[in-house]
Amino acid sequence: MIKIYTQGCRLNQYDSARLKTIFEDFGEDLIILNTCTVTSKAHSEAKKMLRRLRRENERKKIAVVGCAVKYSKDLKKDFKEADFVAENEKQLLKQLNYFPSSEPIPDFGERTRAFLKIQEGCDRKCSYCVVPFVRGKSLSRKICEIVKEFDSLLTKNYKEIVLTGTNISDYGKDFDKKLTLKDVLKALLKKEGNFRIRLSSVEPSAIDDEFIQLIKESNEKICHHIHIPIQSFSPKVLKSMNRAQDVEKLKKIIEKICSELPFAAIGCDILCAFPEEGETEFQETINALEELPLSFFHIFTFSKRENTAAQVMKTLPEKIKRERKKILLELAKIKNLKFLKKNEGRVLKSLTLENGTALSSNFIEFKTSAKFNPNEFRNFILHLDALNNPFGEEV
Repeated sequence: MIKIYTQGCRLNQYDSARLKTIFEDFGEDLIILNTCTVTSKAHSEAKKMLRRLRRENERKKIAVVGCAVKYSKDLKKDFKEADFVAENEKQLLKQLNYFPSSEPIPDFGERTRAFLKIQEGCDRKCSYCVVPFVRGKSLSRKICEIVKEFDSLLTKNYKEIVLTGTNISDYGKDFDKKLTLKDVLKALLKKEGNFRIRLSSVEPSAIDDEFIQLIKESNEKICHHIHIPIQSFSPKVLKSMNRAQDVEKLKKIIEKICSELPFAAIGCDILCAFPEEGETEFQETINALEELPLSFFHIFTFSKRENTAAQVMKTLPEKIKRERKKILLELAKIKNLKFLKKNEGRVLKSLTLENGTALSSNFIEFKTSAKFNPNEFRNFILHLDALNNPFGEEV
């Protein structure tokens, strides 16, 4: 029996789903831990999880794969409890001397949503980020391969397919600079069926008028949900992060999305307490977050990582890190509630999930007024209860 534990991002979830298919006929007991190392905490959690798995499974074989393996400077020390240690799927198969007879289609089990990897790796050199080191250069899959896997997922009756990758905004640049993420979307939109496409993070450089119109004219075949890894609204901090972004242009992109897709969920990543972030720079980010029509933001605290330019920068005191994160979390709650109230009373076509909830195109997950079978598109009127928790009443 194969058991897989997954830490980290959607790309890791995709990789684990592939491993599940690959090893379905393996014939031996094997535990696989697919790791993350995007922060020092994530790396520590990977080692902690391995120790727990070993305590609970003394006689079973355990394999560790993924980003934490690639990042580790001492595999024997970090993963001494594992029987197999591999950076990726290819290395693991070689160590086990086990090779599938055909290209695997990822198995997401009974979930209603599936992930589809369209590229892997990143050529950007953000000063804080270890991902290019562990994931390598950007490599895009051919559109014909993506479409073929998309068809297979539709055949398995997945209703929502999330396009994922390390940096999907760079799609095509490695083999055909004329190809972009928009070409992938256009190819998938030609397919017939009752499905929708959700995008993982999209860099500002990929968001132009044509991209926004493609979403707008898709009749919600592409979810009205755009997540942008902005990190900061301070020009000084962005420069130090090696993220060549014009703050005013960033703001105009967000405002343009909102004007064309007024009820879309617009989210962003914010990296707080970066070494170059003083009080002035932090306030610049706060002011922009308050001003702009953002629905939610994911907050990360700066974590010094080896093999990055920022590893030599002096970190801010832990007290400041905690205070700034707390301020951002409170603001995130306010922005999300404002977004929910904006959608209150609207009819939302939503996908029923496995846990008695439903998920709208614009990324609102809510409890439903009655129990429904998962994996069905239904229309719900969105309400908020006395505590401002969202719930849906079927129309």
